[in-house]
Amino acid sequence: MPEADHLITTLDLKKYFFVGSSFLGTSKGRAALQAVDGVSLTIRRGETLGLVGESGCGKSTLGRTLLMLEEPTAGQIDFDGIQISSLKSAEIAKLRRRMQMVFQDPLASLNPRKSVRQIIHLPLRLSGLYDKSSAADRLAKLLKLVGLAPEHAARYPHQLSGGERQRVGIARALAMEPDFVVADEPVASLDVSIQAQIINLLKDLQARLHLTLLFISHDLRLTSYVSHRIAVMYLGKIVEICPAEELFGRMAHPYTRTLISAVPSIGTEVRRERIIVTGEPPDPTNPPPGCRFHPRCPEEIRQECREAEPGLKEIAPGHLAACHLIGR
Repeated sequence: MPEADHLITTLDLKKYFFVGSSFLGTSKGRAALQAVDGVSLTIRRGETLGLVGESGCGKSTLGRTLLMLEEPTAGQIDFDGIQISSLKSAEIAKLRRRMQMVFQDPLASLNPRKSVRQIIHLPLRLSGLYDKSSAADRLAKLLKLVGLAPEHAARYPHQLSGGERQRVGIARALAMEPDFVVADEPVASLDVSIQAQIINLLKDLQARLHLTLLFISHDLRLTSYVSHRIAVMYLGKIVEICPAEELFGRMAHPYTRTLISAVPSIGTEVRRERIIVTGEPPDPTNPPPGCRFHPRCPEEIRQECREAEPGLKEIAPGHLAACHLIGR
């Protein structure tokens, strides 16, 4: 795709957390937990990129780092042609209106002492784009946009259901008409009966508002429904990127096939053979050399799997995977 069609581009992005005892408050002598380690990807304007992987793989950290809520340890983040990873805090604050987040737990992310009106009015007032009258009009439109009634404006978070709270969280994220939204496990804490409503709302809003959306989830079927492309993450690395419609039919990386095999078959789908992976995920402070999945990989491991880290290579148009075994 032409670079003009890319809203987000990362180059060798890393985010490490230093753990353990320190020397005079510095990182010297501390272990580096490699939450995100060398991620290079693009997110196109107006698309939903799904990001999947097991718990602890670095999905949420990557999302927060793209928004500069976490300062990168190394690497580069370009947002609409601006290298935001090198900006100062005051400069990033000016771009904050264009980058927003929908959090996993709607109750924890909403101020319990504020009404829905106050929660949504706050970003409108801080932006300086709306006066009192236009902010009230914007609030009414936002509530309608996310499927809430006007009377919800006077309620407090504890007076709302889980689904209503998440709708408020989505309305707050959309208040200043952002270009890019990170949705971090937005339905994980909701009842199954409510999840479909929120997912369909996000899918409709993305298309209607032409949003660029990073949808983070551990649910592959859900992610393939809402996304245009899907990136699979393992232990801080992107191991596969493909169009959403190809995920279940043409998965290439052994880790992706392992995840897919655990998804229950529904309806007339052919039942997939379950792939059993032994062992625990490696310690992110001391990842194995070579391919990080090789200690758990169910395929026949080669010497290069143990020694050389595979890079993403295109195996079909728009479909990339990082595996030495592909094509052998």
